[in-house]
Amino acid sequence: MDSGPESQPLQQPLKRSIPALPSREGWLFLGSGVVLLLALLIGVSREQHWGERSFRVQLRTLRADGLKPGMEVRLSGLPVGRITELSLQDDATVAIELRIDARYRRLIGPKSLAYQNQEGLVGDSYISITPQPLTGSASERQAKDGQDLSLAYQPSLDLRQVLLDLAQTRIDLSRTLRHASQMASQDLPVALSELRQTLHQTNRMTSRELPLALGDFRRTLDRIGQLSGTLNRETASTAPRLRQTLIEANRTGEGARLASLQAQTLLRESGPVLIQTLQEIQTLTATSNRLLTLLVGSKLLDAERLNAEPAAPPAAAPVPPSRAPLQRP
Repeated sequence: MDSGPESQPLQQPLKRSIPALPSREGWLFLGSGVVLLLALLIGVSREQHWGERSFRVQLRTLRADGLKPGMEVRLSGLPVGRITELSLQDDATVAIELRIDARYRRLIGPKSLAYQNQEGLVGDSYISITPQPLTGSASERQAKDGQDLSLAYQPSLDLRQVLLDLAQTRIDLSRTLRHASQMASQDLPVALSELRQTLHQTNRMTSRELPLALGDFRRTLDRIGQLSGTLNRETASTAPRLRQTLIEANRTGEGARLASLQAQTLLRESGPVLIQTLQEIQTLTATSNRLLTLLVGSKLLDAERLNAEPAAPPAAAPVPPSRAPLQRP
């Protein structure tokens, strides 16, 4: 191929059409850019916890003041997750969704409480969760499954409402102090005057009536002492007689008890003989009644009666007594 002067105009457009390769400095610039991009992606992935296992925690609140997605969630003061979503529900409540690392699942239980906290007075806000460590098989199963939770949420204090309550409390305190001052300025002198009068009357009564009362009390004590001495003397004189009387009464009671026992023994021994005697008397009485009945019905007794008493009417036949046997006592 001829490379003479006539071919140079054709070679120059061909060289301009071929892109120039980057130099060594260009390659270093591109490499550093790729490294920075990778470092940025790694930092973002660590910040957002990409690729890590997590579980969801649901919260419900009436106010979501100060909350926003991406806010940090802490457990015992250390970060364990973030707020991922805030949504307004149909009943005007706010649903808060948290994403927490699965490795902390065994430290959060159904009785844990979530509340909004703040670093100092002007620091960043975050969600704090009270721990409830789970032990045993339930802890291992929940940590393995990564079950979601629904916790109670306590919103932060409304600083404006707190200041209003503080101002109202200050107003009420001022009103109370003013009333107390008025009462002290008006009623306290009257109360002190009445107290002075009461003390004066008490002092006068003490100076006049108390000596009289003490004299009466001393006389009463003297009389009580005399009565006590009289009682002691009478008791000393009558105690032996009373003791002897009690001894004799005890002996009399013992004798009466022995007599009663002897009477009971005698009744038990003579009971069968008395019963037998009464039965024999009953049998003899029945026999006599039958004999009298036979005599009354015989003619011999009628003839003798007619000879002895001619005008007397005939006597009625006697009624035989009952032959029922006697009852044993």
